[in-house]
Amino acid sequence: MPDFNKKKVQIKTVSSRSLAVGIFAIIFLWILSGIFSDSDNGKNNQINNGKIVPSVVTKNSVAKNIEDELVLYGITQNARKVDVMPRIAGRVSDIIVNDGEEVKSGEVIVKLELDEKQALVNEAKSFLEQRKLEYKVAKTLSKSGHQSETKLMAAQAALRSAERQLMQANLNLSYTDISAPFDGVVQKINVEQGDVVDAKTVITTIIDDSYFVAVCQVPEKRISDVKAGGTAHIMTIGGVKAEGVVRYVSDVSDPATRTYRVEVEIPNFDYKIADGMTTEITIPIGMVAAHLIPSSALSLDESGNIGIKTLDEENNVLFYKVKIIKEAKGGLWVTGPPDNAKIITTGQAFVREGDKAIVAN
Repeated sequence: MPDFNKKKVQIKTVSSRSLAVGIFAIIFLWILSGIFSDSDNGKNNQINNGKIVPSVVTKNSVAKNIEDELVLYGITQNARKVDVMPRIAGRVSDIIVNDGEEVKSGEVIVKLELDEKQALVNEAKSFLEQRKLEYKVAKTLSKSGHQSETKLMAAQAALRSAERQLMQANLNLSYTDISAPFDGVVQKINVEQGDVVDAKTVITTIIDDSYFVAVCQVPEKRISDVKAGGTAHIMTIGGVKAEGVVRYVSDVSDPATRTYRVEVEIPNFDYKIADGMTTEITIPIGMVAAHLIPSSALSLDESGNIGIKTLDEENNVLFYKVKIIKEAKGGLWVTGPPDNAKIITTGQAFVREGDKAIVAN
């Protein structure tokens, strides 16, 4: 009987060998076609003195003047925020305003009981009248020579003391009206009618919501770019935009982060800004000449510096460290290269500084 299994094995062996030969032939022809294609097309890699000269795509770029900006992230804070406390001890008689109510400077928020304070004013008035009479008598006796000058001076001092006592009693009486120190919004009222308070009791907190400050930390290498009085733009995480002024630049760095506190004062015209909002802060620095490049054109040199590669007039590869100014629709604005540069936008990963390259575009 014929050995069918053996024939099957032979057929498989022959098929495998034929397949391998076919694949090798295809790869060989593909490589061969690539070599001829390169020789016909000057845009691809070439061999020069036994070395492969890589091809790259370049962009002739002329620097344009744009505004350099320092972009930071911070948080909004109340520009004015005061804990309102009584100047004297007393019992709360009336609460005039409610939580969240707007008040004007000097408007009464809480009243304290008057009884004791009014009694002290009345007593001080009576005491002052008595001292006035005593001084008048002493003055008359002194003129007639029946009383010494010393006693006259003592009566005068007692009169002045009584006047000061009445003045203080009147002040204490006025302090029973606890008022707003400036225009603002009353936060939570912390007392109830009948509560006994003293000079350490926080009646409420008032914030001025007409303007805020955006606070950020600036790295030490950029702090020299920020000047008090300069313009700044802010945008909250919710998309609220406003223009403000740099009102404060710290001279002392945070020892932990080596950064400097900067405050930008911003108006709150439409009252959309609140305390504690995450904010992007953009501070214009000045005009610089920069190139617009695709982000893919960036590369690293052997020291790890970020930059771009260009070609000189003889197509030698040059590397320039760059500073990224800002993002744009077409890529990134960077400084570093000369004003006129032939920037490599494709193929920069296959060339190093000093290499020759072929321009393929």
